[in-house]
Amino acid sequence: MRRSIIGLLLLTFLLPFFLCSCGNIRAQRQAEKKTAEAETVLEKFNTSNIRGQRQAEKKTCLSNMKCFLSAADIYASYYDGYPTSSSAGTTPYKWPQDFYDGELRNGAPVCPGGGVITVYYGDSMTRPRITCSKHGSP
Repeated sequence: MRRSIIGLLLLTFLLPFFLCSCGNIRAQRQAEKKTAEAETVLEKFNTSNIRGQRQAEKKTCLSNMKCFLSAADIYASYYDGYPTSSSAGTTPYKWPQDFYDGELRNGAPVCPGGGVITVYYGDSMTRPRITCSKHGSP
């Protein structure tokens, strides 16, 4: 009788604890599965977000270069010839700061993706060429 009372007490107290811990393992596995699914979704989002950011940088860079070339066309119409260097122009207007509204670095537009934009000047009858080390030419 003593054994059956001890057995009954053990079953009464240990069985619920055992069942509870098994349930926690099951819940833990489900939580791990959901966490893995959430991480996969976040990775896909980050990948597409980075891809979109790179595309936006490229479009902005190409647009900056096109605007710079348009500014060269305006300069050419004003002075009857294209600029021949990054410091061309006389008073009252100087090239490129008075013809191009965007940000300039060393007389050339700035690439938002960190590329280096180079402007190649020719004679006054030749439109300047412009390239970006990261995004190419417009």
